[in-house]
Parts: sequence; C-alpha cells; structure tokens
Amino acid sequence: MRKYLTIMGFDNNENYIRQACDYCKVQKRKCDRALPACSTCTNKFVKCRYKENIAQKEIRELRFRIQQMGCRSALLAPTSFNQAPSGPLIRYPIPSQWYMEFLLNHYCYMSFPSFVQSDPDTDHPFSKQDWIQASFSDPCMFHAILFAASSHLEMLRRENSSPVTNYHRHQVTSALVKQISSSAKVLDTSIAAALYLWHYEAMNNHMKEAQVHKRGVEQMVKAQGGLSNLSLGGYLAHLITLIDIGHAVLNASTPFYQGEAVPQSPEIPISMLSAISDRSDALLSDLEVEQPLVDLLRQVHHHHLEFRPGVPFKGTYILPATLLEQMLHDASTKSTLVAAMLYAVHIHLYTLQQRIPFTSHENQQLVEQLRVCLASLPPAENSELEAVIMVWLCFTGAATSRTQKAWFLAKVGPVLMSLGQVTLGIVKVGLVRFCGVAHSLASSKSNNSTGKKI
Repeated sequence: MRKYLTIMGFDNNENYIRQACDYCKVQKRKCDRALPACSTCTNKFVKCRYKENIAQKEIRELRFRIQQMGCRSALLAPTSFNQAPSGPLIRYPIPSQWYMEFLLNHYCYMSFPSFVQSDPDTDHPFSKQDWIQASFSDPCMFHAILFAASSHLEMLRRENSSPVTNYHRHQVTSALVKQISSSAKVLDTSIAAALYLWHYEAMNNHMKEAQVHKRGVEQMVKAQGGLSNLSLGGYLAHLITLIDIGHAVLNASTPFYQGEAVPQSPEIPISMLSAISDRSDALLSDLEVEQPLVDLLRQVHHHHLEFRPGVPFKGTYILPATLLEQMLHDASTKSTLVAAMLYAVHIHLYTLQQRIPFTSHENQQLVEQLRVCLASLPPAENSELEAVIMVWLCFTGAATSRTQKAWFLAKVGPVLMSLGQVTLGIVKVGLVRFCGVAHSLASSKSNNSTGKKI
C-alpha cells in the first residue's frame, strides 16, 4: 500500500512526531497519546501535556456555543436503537465527548435502519455483529464512522464542513496511514475506513481527495483477492458495491464493481421501476397510485429498458402534453409519495422522449419539487414496495440535480440499508441499469437539442 500512502502525502514519520506529547517530543520517544496521560509519562511520573490543535479548539468552542443555546439535551435525545455499546471500546482521543452519543446513534440508524424499525431479533442478510464490533474496537474505523455520521448529517441539513467533521477527517486519515504502514497485510477495517473517506469526500464535492481514496480502496480490495474474499460478515463487500453505484450516479459514469457485485445480464430485463410496475394494480392502488400514474410508470420502465442514445423509440405511445401538464397541476392535491412519483416520471419522460438534457432548466424545477416531497416523507417502515419507490425517487433526483446530488444520496442511504436480501438484489441490478441510462443521457450528443420529440 506504499503507493496509496505516497498519493495521500503521508509517506514519512513526521506526522506522528507532531502528535506526541511534549515530554515524548523532547525525549524523542514513541507516544501512544493516551488520555489523560500517555504510557511513558505515567511510568515516569511526569505531567503529560498535549498541544491543542486547531480542530480541538474549534470543537471546544463549538460545544460551549451549543450549550449556551440550550441545545445539548435535544442532541442527546434517547434513540430506539439498543444494539450499540454504551461507549467505544477504545479511549476517546479528546476530553470532550458531548456529541459522541448523538453521532453514534445516527451512524447506527443510517447503517442499520431495519434494526431500528423492526424487532432486533429479525434476521438480516448481513451480519451486524462483526461490523459493529469492528466499528467500536478499531481506532481507525471508529473515527471513520464518526466522520461518516457527521458528514451525513451535514448533507441532510445542507450545511458546510463543521469542526467535528474536520476533526474526525484528520483523525481517520492519520489512523489509516498508521494502520497501513504498520500492518504486514491489508486489514478489512482499513478498507472500510478508506471506503467512508472515499464516499463522503465525494459527497462533499472534494473530488480530488475522493479519487485518491477510491484508488486506495481498489488497490486494497485487489490485494485481498476481490470482494468475495472480504470478511466482516459480508457487509463490507455489500457496502462497497452500493457506494460504488452512488459514486457512478454523482459522476454519470459506470460502476467499477458492477461485474463482481451483480449479474450484468439478468435473466429478465429489469430497471429501477420493474419492481414497481410489475406489481398488481390493486397493490399499487393501496399506495393511492391511480391508473394514469401506473401507465406513466410503465412507460418510463419501458423507455429505460429500450433506451439507446440517438435511436428514436418506435411504436411508443406518448401521452398528450395537455394530460401531462394536468397531472402535474394536480400533484399538489395528491399524497406526498404520489406527488413525488409524478415529478420523477415527468423528469424521465421529458428527458427520454423529448431529448431534453437531464440537467435542463425544465427538469431543475421538477427536481426541487421532488426534493421538497422527499424531505417530508417519513422512512418507509412496513412496505418494501414503498422503500423501492423511495430509492428510485432519490436516484432520479441525484442523477438530475445540478447542485444537490449529495442530498438525494444521503436521503436514500438508510432506505437502501433497510431492504431485504431479495429486494436489495433486484434493486442492485436496477441501479446498475439506471447508471447506464444516466451515463448515456449525460454523454449523448443528442442532449444538446432541447424540445425535440421522437
């Protein structure tokens, strides 16, 4: 992993010398940075002092401001998740732990929402025990999950990088470098930490850093012999494929791991909508989806399967523009889920049928309406069909939006993690197909001609 370390700019030992306590620096000893005193100072009966860095100072000041505002009790509200340990199995590196419980609870929710919403004894396709144990016992991965949780919250709130996020970004990067440098083999926890760095740096639009960590993940997975040889209960390989698909949506590209994660040629044609449009009309009507919208859903499903850049559709029935406009006009009178579906199908029909670019001005207005609907929808708790619809809506927004791609992907993350094994397998195939269509729409020269019908 020397190449990964060099690209990250950590191919030396200076970074660790700067982190030592004052006594170990003077004595040029290795410091374990334990708190409240390192092992060397404890054994020597010397007072241990650390130089407070900028991130720690910002966090201390941020804590004081929030306490002054009276927000601390709200942040630490109890959660229904009861599987996580009450505290980490490692020593926390800074004295202040006021926000840790909140971030850990949020991490558990975004990673294991089905465990929050259902019986804790319910079987899940991926083993949570190995993953949680590694998350709380490995210093590198521990900082990675706090960085991920803080970044995820920022994206949902549409905020900028906070001192807490910056602090854990620095800590997980330093810990990852140390882990790679000192270990004779690649650890799965190193891959998991680099995976979180890749995903959330990309979501924060730090594309240069994201590409570095993406290449690092690819190198480490290759060194392990591929996704099938990763441990942690199969959860790591699963997470890599989902993050890879999300990265493809952000960049309108092709997923790197698609051949290893899902079959490239499924037995039956499938798109993101097949899990919806193949359901009976009666089941769809239970979600208040009326027949005209069902017809629209099936049209979009058909267009996704048949779409080829620059090749016109043949024999496809296109609803009159007046009817489309009327349905959009009536969206405000429908349920939030149905209204979101109306906005999404119009985004696709305008793009696929009329060759309007995915990120056209016409679509951006619909994207914002779609975002408002999604922001007010509660998590899908009982219906997997409803969850699949949510995935499709979020990926539509992420592929189409000019400025809020990360928000849509952050919104869909917990929903994906709550899907059952069979449904998730179907959705993965559909997501890969969706990435292909989005990539074709973004790169097709025909997108330059707006308003042209086929």
